[in-house]
Amino acid sequence: MEPNALQLYAEVIKKDYPDIIKTGYEVDDNSNGSRRIYSVPQKMILTNSTDIFMITEKYGYAGFLWDTAYKRELINDLRFCESLKWLEDHLFSFDAFARCQKMICIPEVTYHYMTNQGESLSNIKDAKAIYQAANIEYEKKMILAKGNEEALQLNIASYNSKLSMSIHTLYRYYNYSSRHNFWKHNQNIHSILPTDRAVRIFYSKAPFILKDAFIVCYLKMKRSKSALKSFVKLLFYKH
Repeated sequence: MEPNALQLYAEVIKKDYPDIIKTGYEVDDNSNGSRRIYSVPQKMILTNSTDIFMITEKYGYAGFLWDTAYKRELINDLRFCESLKWLEDHLFSFDAFARCQKMICIPEVTYHYMTNQGESLSNIKDAKAIYQAANIEYEKKMILAKGNEEALQLNIASYNSKLSMSIHTLYRYYNYSSRHNFWKHNQNIHSILPTDRAVRIFYSKAPFILKDAFIVCYLKMKRSKSALKSFVKLLFYKH
């Protein structure tokens, strides 16, 4: 954390007394020396859950805890879901966002997140954990969106991204038997059209053995995407 982080939080609390404070942060990639800063352009006072959801999504503040201060009374009985292995901090935050009456977002960077540190929760290899968290997160974000079209689109984009992550993880680390078992027990996705081709194939109505072969071909063997796209469209998209 930056040396003045607590002072910045204290100043915001003294002046605005919000339920939640979120600050900017920097992601440092040790593998290539790159740095990315996530920050709002100016101080923002957000007083409803939909604005809170949209601003935190747009500027990458999302549900991280390490750039956040919560009023104790807001948290009250909120706790992490101990049955989840991934994204539990975000899901906790979305519950807090739903209760929040005032959030202050400030542009100052208070935290430096280091990547490429070996084993970390960012390098999850559990497709089921990603799938479960994605579906729970989608429902919580729907509550925050409150029917706002832009917020709904942000939620759909986020959901699609995590569905893609779960399927790509499945085909990167699991064997055929495990993939088939995942398919049998994790077929419930929300009624939106996935944008990732592998996800669309995986959740299509085709026999599993056939679509599994196509996904392996598409993701691992790097076959011609244009030819594969035409073939997949012919097989799967014309029911």
